[in-house]
Parts: sequence; structure tokens; C-alpha cells
Amino acid sequence: MPLVPVTTQNTQVVITTAAQLTGTLRSDVVYLIDGAIDMGAASIEVPEGGLSMFGYGYDVASVYSDTANATLFTSPAGGYSGNLILTGMTLYVTNTGAKVFNLDNASNFSAVELDTVNLGKFGAPGTETTSLGSLTAYRQFRMVGCAIIRAEDGLEFIGAWAGGAAINDTILLSIGAGVTMFKAGAGMDFQGSSLSNINAVSVNDTATVFDWADANFSRDEGFALVGARFNLAAAHTPIPNMTDGSTRRYFKDCSGVANTYPGGHWECTTEVATTL
Repeated sequence: MPLVPVTTQNTQVVITTAAQLTGTLRSDVVYLIDGAIDMGAASIEVPEGGLSMFGYGYDVASVYSDTANATLFTSPAGGYSGNLILTGMTLYVTNTGAKVFNLDNASNFSAVELDTVNLGKFGAPGTETTSLGSLTAYRQFRMVGCAIIRAEDGLEFIGAWAGGAAINDTILLSIGAGVTMFKAGAGMDFQGSSLSNINAVSVNDTATVFDWADANFSRDEGFALVGARFNLAAAHTPIPNMTDGSTRRYFKDCSGVANTYPGGHWECTTEVATTL
């Protein structure tokens, strides 16, 4: 027998229209996405207390907009957003100037967590997701079991983060020419550790997966890739701003990037004649 959701005012709100996601939302309930929700020009404001949204799976639950300059998730005017927890859904925007996120935590130690979420979708030309947008001064960004599909512009990390990013069991699909997926915005500083085993094989040769640099990490081995996979084309540089010898990176069992050599060697770089 199929499971029938029970709507309880104190714990769960079933969402069937965009109007239910506008205005002041509660932080002490789960918003259950039932079907495809077209937000149009409206935004979902993530309150200071946080917001939790669940769906029955990315094939049956989606929140989207086809409207120019729309933003799906925003912060309160003059305030900040708390935790954003998203599970089991698809998110996408498909028009000029539109973006998925524009959230600022203002260093209030919150997280954005995506579990089994598709960002973007497959479709006819013109349905590519315009931009994933930006996240500012959160503690942590976490993706697990997710897919980023046909995005034309990636996700920008801005400001100081007390933690970092964990992007695991996540795949990039049909990422086009010149796209930068995970971007270093103004003042980006991951003060904790960041980890990923991303599958980024299905990207254009000219796409950048991580444009992060040494200056974006406060600690040695602050950026760890273990078992990550990238496009093997000779011309592809998925992480162009971190050298193989950087102490801020630790790459192990990866393909498409140079793994970290945890040792040293001697070599002669200059010869000087000795008079006998």
C-alpha cells in the first residue's frame, strides 16, 4: 500500500501551491513539497530560525521558476537566513537573470544542506538552469547524493565560513563550455575543512569545477579530494588555481587531477665548478 502523508499543523505543512511558500514561513515545521511548484516571480524567504523542505523524490517534487530575474531562495530584508535543509526534490530556474540561491547567514553559524536534490534538469534547449546563485558567510555547505544538471552558472561562496563544504556522492551532468561550477566570491575563506569525492566527468573541456585558490583556505589540507573524478581531456583544468605542490590541498585516489605526493625528493638545479 502507498504511504499516505498525514498533515499535522505542528509538524508538517503540505505544499501544493506557490502561495503557501510566500510570506513569513515557520522554522518549527517541515514543508512537504507535493508535486511541481511554479514560484513565478515570487521568492521563498528563509527565516533566521531556518527552513526545512522535503519532497517525495526529485522526479515527483520540484520547485522552479521560468521567470526572468527570479530567485528561489532569499534572505529577509535587513536580516539574515538560518539553516536551509532540502531533501528529495528538484530545483531549477530557466530565464535571464534568474538564480536558485541568494542567501546570507551573516556569520550566524548555520548550514545549507542538500540531500538527494537535483539542481537543474534535462530538457529542450532553453531549459538550462541559469545560475545556482550565491551563499554568504554560512558555517557549512553540504551536498550528498545530489546532481547538478545543465547549469549555465555555478554556486558562489562569499565571505568567511567557520567550517567549509562537503560535496559527496554528487555528480555534474552536461555542464557546458566555460562554466565555473563552484566559485570563490569576495572574501571567501573556509576556516575549517572541505571534502569531496565528486564525479565531474560529464563536463565540457573548458569548464572549471572548483576555481578555489590557496587564499580561500585558512588551514593546510583544508581542501581534500578523495576518489574524485574529472574529465580526462588533456586540455581540461578542473581546478586551475591550486598548484600540485600547494599545502592547502590534499588529493588522493583522484583521476583528472594530480594526486598529492606526501613526501619529498632531492634534485640538482644548479651546478658550480669547484677549482682543484
